[in-house]
Amino acid sequence: MKKWIFIIFVLGLIFGVFDFVFAQEEQVEINFFYSKTCPHCTEEKVFLAGLEEKYPEIKINKFILSDRESVELLIDFYDKYEV
Repeated sequence: MKKWIFIIFVLGLIFGVFDFVFAQEEQVEINFFYSKTCPHCTEEKVFLAGLEEKYPEIKINKFILSDRESVELLIDFYDKYEV
């Protein structure tokens, strides 16, 4: 009986550690649509740059709204997520 408890305990530790390691490897992507003339966007760029430095698993995709392709991506985003 003690042998089974020990085996279950060891397996729990092993799988618990691996879950923790895998969780750290996930990358988070943030799509940031901004305008050069927007003061709020400028503040957000500074904030996101700090996040990117502090958390290397964060990837920030920047899309400027003066670019037609970026606007089309934003419209697709609105349609997909019903914003």
